[in-house]
Amino acid sequence: MAYPGAEERAAMFSRIAGRYDRINAVLSWGLIGRWRRALLRHLPADLRPRDILDLCCGTGAMTEILTRAYPAAAVWAVDFAPGMLERARGRLAGARGSSPRFLLADQNRLPFAKDSFDLVVNAFGLRNSVFPVRSLAEMLRVLRPGGCLGLLELTRPEGGFFGRLFSFYFFHLTPFLAGILGGEKAAYRYLPASLAEFFTRAELAAVIRGLAEGTLSVIPLFGSVVTLFLFIKPSRKGVDG
Repeated sequence: MAYPGAEERAAMFSRIAGRYDRINAVLSWGLIGRWRRALLRHLPADLRPRDILDLCCGTGAMTEILTRAYPAAAVWAVDFAPGMLERARGRLAGARGSSPRFLLADQNRLPFAKDSFDLVVNAFGLRNSVFPVRSLAEMLRVLRPGGCLGLLELTRPEGGFFGRLFSFYFFHLTPFLAGILGGEKAAYRYLPASLAEFFTRAELAAVIRGLAEGTLSVIPLFGSVVTLFLFIKPSRKGVDG
């Protein structure tokens, strides 16, 4: 299939925003919320972020988790799809925890200064970047020394029985099921195709290690296809400890 550019992807995600959470819950067998909570659970116990970036926030599901966990932090919720941001605003209106600030922006060109955030989170959004390596570089640029990047993503199956089973489900059944549930078939054909061209777990870990020095933890959450990457940026000696 022809891969859409950034503007086309943003428009596509805006069109499916209203049904996005329901369809994702069904297609993930109800596990997507557990995976998001796993990201929070695996963050360093001593992390006390003052400034948090939820990048590719979508409908605000991860943002809501972060604002409840860190009520004293300033949280930015950023997405490139206006329809998604509108859903996120509605979801977070009056919610417990801190009140996030919402911003329409592309993850390849973040309008923040270097070293702006103690915690940067991207849950299932990197794969939708036109230039994922550039997006990762941007995340690391705005992450403060001593801060943490939490990247939760689908990674390309690496073979074996589970990989073949998931591939059949994701590449063949997902668009069909999404259509039954009222989703836009074109969007749910794009999503499996995007995974086919994406990194394996090992490849993505190698990309992150190649972009910056630091401590990387790679945590499997569902076979070889759902992975949590936690990257700790080194503190500046003599400044941060």
